[in-house]
Amino acid sequence: MPAVLFATHSRTAPNPNTVNHGGGVVVVYTCHMAAMHWAFMDRGDTQAIANQKVSAVAVAQCQGCAGGAVHPSLSYAWYSNAFCAGAQHIQNRAALYGAVNVGDVLIVGGAIQAPMHTMVVVQKRSLIGRTWVYIRGFNNVGTLGTGPHLGYDNSDQDIDRARYWHGPVGGNQTFGNGPGNNLYVIPYNTYSNHAAIVRGQCYGVPITYHGN
Repeated sequence: MPAVLFATHSRTAPNPNTVNHGGGVVVVYTCHMAAMHWAFMDRGDTQAIANQKVSAVAVAQCQGCAGGAVHPSLSYAWYSNAFCAGAQHIQNRAALYGAVNVGDVLIVGGAIQAPMHTMVVVQKRSLIGRTWVYIRGFNNVGTLGTGPHLGYDNSDQDIDRARYWHGPVGGNQTFGNGPGNNLYVIPYNTYSNHAAIVRGQCYGVPITYHGN
């Protein structure tokens, strides 16, 4: 389960990318669900099986299915508890390149407890004082202004650009298009271990192992 394989999975749109909540209620993936989908694939699942497991988690955590009025794709509070432990704040753009590696997961939000967006680092490079950090994600439009609404952004996006960082250079900066958002990194091994725990619970969906 090398980090580069996880990054490779994130360069393929999750398919299917919907969850059937029953009663004709079908909900499209969020960015968090897409990352979980790719993490399950990294653990050996096919696209279809990864979707089954993501769907089982989403329905099990769904307040709408428990009698609420709305069927969200995934509770951000549950996602934070299940996947975001170990996240480290990236203070500013200058710290970005050294803080991340290929396969790491980035979350955006006011706090770790309220992750609003998830992305996967797929490439980083440097040349003569210039650095690039490329990500892939689902529903990037709200944070980066790229890709379709509630859809997969099929291009690498360089987040090491001044336009994504707001605030004093060298001090604490916020990230993305939304106000007050911080950027956090979850190392690949940490995120993968979280995924293994959730995948092991499986919510009634049998685990299929493929040598992992």
